[in-house]
Amino acid sequence: MKRFLAVVGLIMTLLLVLFVVAEYSQLSFLTDPTPWLDKNSPGTALLAILLLSADVVIPVPSSIMMTVNGALFGIWLGAAVSLLGGLGAALIGFALGRWMTPLVQGWVSQQEWEQARRFLTRWGSIGIIITRPIPILAETMSIVAGTSLSCQEVLRASFWGLLPIALLYSLSGAMATDLITSLASFFISLAMAGIFWWVGRRFIRK
Repeated sequence: MKRFLAVVGLIMTLLLVLFVVAEYSQLSFLTDPTPWLDKNSPGTALLAILLLSADVVIPVPSSIMMTVNGALFGIWLGAAVSLLGGLGAALIGFALGRWMTPLVQGWVSQQEWEQARRFLTRWGSIGIIITRPIPILAETMSIVAGTSLSCQEVLRASFWGLLPIALLYSLSGAMATDLITSLASFFISLAMAGIFWWVGRRFIRK
């Protein structure tokens, strides 16, 4: 699957370039969107959802935004806003993957394509779950999964991968905690994603 893996590497590289460009452009709503989210209102919630949805193509600091959502809307509503935004990003990633599918099929051999499809069909959902807390990898996985998995499968896996992250960051924001707690939330979400992966692997083997 060398050519298919090259496609995955290309997607990651493009996303990384976008991240670097955004950092050097110093666009305020990308480097620090918190001034745009200054009040508890439906408009602010919608803006947060839209920015988190766009995270698949532009480098929005999603962990900061999820924490701010918790501070503005409370634990449960803040987590719901973050979850909707994350699912929006997964849907956009899926659509990009679907759009890229004919291009990828034309570049890789039929044998490589079938191998990649079998691999993604078996492990794609677990891959989405365990990469959700990891920038670049999460977006890449959503796009790649869109070439082989159904929209329902991508959204379902994204939901389970996003749920612990959204809850932990929302809790962190609602409690007005510091950077150390936010970092702890990140590593806890990684651990929970690992648990999902372990359970999923055992389920698939059965």
